[in-house]
Amino acid sequence: MADLTDLVDAVEQVWRIPPPGPANLLTDPRFLTLADILAARCGGEKVAFSLFNALRNLGLPCAMRSSV
Repeated sequence: MADLTDLVDAVEQVWRIPPPGPANLLTDPRFLTLADILAARCGGEKVAFSLFNALRNLGLPCAMRSSV
């Protein structure tokens, strides 16, 4: 089985970004690290936008909009 430690660590780091998060998550070093790991594992170069949408749809705390 492949070692997923780096991937799990990167997801945890992004998930721990407190709300409201950075002004632009797509430029945050923690997010970019995760995107780089996924690009290396899955192939492809441009995963950031798809990754952002996937994380937001999964309920990423720092990407949730306030209901107020």
